[in-house]
Amino acid sequence: MYGKGVGSALLRFHTPVSDDLRDPRPFYLRADVKVHQSYKVRLGGPNIFVIAPDKDLNSYKTKLKIKTTPNMNPYGLFSLILNKVAQTKEKKIRNLVLQCHGDHGRMWIFGKDARYSDRKYLNNENVHLFRRLEGKVEAIWTLSCTACGDPTYSKSIAMNARAYVIGANGSNPQKPYKFKDDEIEYHIQGHSVVRDRESFGLINIAEFIGMHSNPYFEREGKPALLEMVPA
Repeated sequence: MYGKGVGSALLRFHTPVSDDLRDPRPFYLRADVKVHQSYKVRLGGPNIFVIAPDKDLNSYKTKLKIKTTPNMNPYGLFSLILNKVAQTKEKKIRNLVLQCHGDHGRMWIFGKDARYSDRKYLNNENVHLFRRLEGKVEAIWTLSCTACGDPTYSKSIAMNARAYVIGANGSNPQKPYKFKDDEIEYHIQGHSVVRDRESFGLINIAEFIGMHSNPYFEREGKPALLEMVPA
């Protein structure tokens, strides 16, 4: 078992575990909690980081960064992203990083406080907006818990943007790292989902980070993922 703290933990299960489902007694289990294994990933740019207001805005360092507010909406956000893309010499970016809270098939990119206001979040209903990024981004990183736990959602992002999609289908806790330029965190225990930008199927994270041949990392002799080291 992995978590933010280490040591022995007593877990209480609230669902019946006996053969008789009418038995309401809780079930206790003692488990050994290990450190949540995480890595620092340094991305080759240009990149755009989009960070929700209830996430740590100061940890991330990159030239192009968007700090969202609860007053924004999905359409306005993608317009801002395209404006940032237009500021680059290449008129396209290598990585788009979305840092926010999330759940199954949804990203609370405008903060949790905005999620009940006019349904201000990214999900399957507005996933078509990623089509505006086709040809302008190579990889999209969704640093939010369980957002890619919905296979339809992660595949739809990849299909619309024609980009790699890297996200979590489990818990993706944020730690107060001291990041260098263009660094983000990657949590092994988040059971990350990686979608190919051509087949839109699932590929292994080891393949994506360059343990196998992958043109995403070989273009112009400069890998997009420069290093991945334990945090």
